[in-house]
Amino acid sequence: MEKRTFRDTTLGTPQGGIVSPLLANIYLHELDRYMERYTALPRWEKTKRRRRKEANFVYVRYADDFVVLCNGTKRQAEVMRAELSLFLKTTLCLELSKEKTQITHLNEGFKFLGFWICRAMGQKGMITRVTIPKEAMDKVKAKIDLALSPSRHQDSIMTKILGLNRLIGGWCRYYRYTGKASSQFGKLDHALFWSMAHWLGRKFQIKMPTVMQRFCCDSTFVIQKQRLSRAADFPTRQYKQRFLKPNPYLTQERRFEREDLPNESYWTGHEARPGMAD
Repeated sequence: MEKRTFRDTTLGTPQGGIVSPLLANIYLHELDRYMERYTALPRWEKTKRRRRKEANFVYVRYADDFVVLCNGTKRQAEVMRAELSLFLKTTLCLELSKEKTQITHLNEGFKFLGFWICRAMGQKGMITRVTIPKEAMDKVKAKIDLALSPSRHQDSIMTKILGLNRLIGGWCRYYRYTGKASSQFGKLDHALFWSMAHWLGRKFQIKMPTVMQRFCCDSTFVIQKQRLSRAADFPTRQYKQRFLKPNPYLTQERRFEREDLPNESYWTGHEARPGMAD
């Protein structure tokens, strides 16, 4: 699609397609191998580099998004960016975006894969925190407001709760490992509860006390065994055994608990006729 116009092409990959990250992993594997000259150094070699006032680097990549952490000067970080730009251009025929490739201090923070990563003062000194960015909170609240807007009061309750459960469940599972996630989840619960309450009031033309008496149960809303999920239903978690999260589906180490995948059926988000699911 280009400016809402479909153009047939034999080059490139569809934006947002499932094959795009797979091809990125295959093609950018050469970049991973190139960065091993800095990341695969033994501890004694990294210590030697620090004594010579040379920077060490940490490299993390997910599909076509990657970040390089440097414990040196800003000038050394700029040299690394130029080196990566040259490698991508000469070896992989890729252009490194100067607008998206920013150099920032960890104290100022940066966003990576939807997480906000920043160094701040903790109880035992300076620590690195991974938190939920404000943009992510605003985005999920905007989706809730859109689903529960006054113009959607004719939708069925069953379908509405089913869709909201998918939205809340996916968002909370993604951010449950961040710092201060419980407080952010609490704010989301408050916004979801009252948006749903007002939506039910508009749908049935009833006042708030009647809505609470008829639908509210255990700080949420239940209609015909269909329960609206709360962000508090997804307890926060922490990684304590490793610095990097292991892949729970590839590792063979038994000491890592594999995450349980949700067994709910998918939701298309569409009703042939508004309210027919009830």
